[in-house]
Amino acid sequence: MELNQNAATIEYGSYKIAFAEEKVSLPYMGGKGNVSFTCQREKMINGKSKGFESCSLDGISYKATRKNDAHI
Repeated sequence: MELNQNAATIEYGSYKIAFAEEKVSLPYMGGKGNVSFTCQREKMINGKSKGFESCSLDGISYKATRKNDAHI
């Protein structure tokens, strides 16, 4: 008996981008500094959520709001 199965489709749904308060480095007198963010994306397999996984912000376009939220 021969069985065939189509490959699963993997897509990514929503993203969660969070401001990492403990990793902020801004000079008191002004100037350039560093602000860190963490990013997670929802992994979808065959259209069903399999939870969130950590990912890089590289290549992601986002806009920060006044509430420190980010919109993809």
